Amino acid sequence: MRAPGVFAPITLTVDVDGRPASLRTALPDFDWADRDSRWRYIIGDLLPRYLDLRDDPTAAGPVLAAPFPDKLARGRMLPRLPELLADLTGGWRFAW
Repeated sequence: MRAPGVFAPITLTVDVDGRPASLRTALPDFDWADRDSRWRYIIGDLLPRYLDLRDDPTAAGPVLAAPFPDKLARGRMLPRLPELLADLTGGWRFAW
């Protein structure tokens, strides 16, 4: 599963002295609260990861064997903070 900003990053493009300049951010180009855009993320990123597990029983075994409370605890913000910070700081790109 990729972070929403990795799945669909905001890209800003402006004209600077007749040359296009673009900035790709690590922020998502959709509103998580909007049902339709959230559904595109689910279909475009989460569902394919699930289907990958279905097709690879070796990888699926450990995922399905892990107790749900443990998965829930690992998915909370504080345990994921290093990963979230890496996603937010590592996806920025500037191009002329």
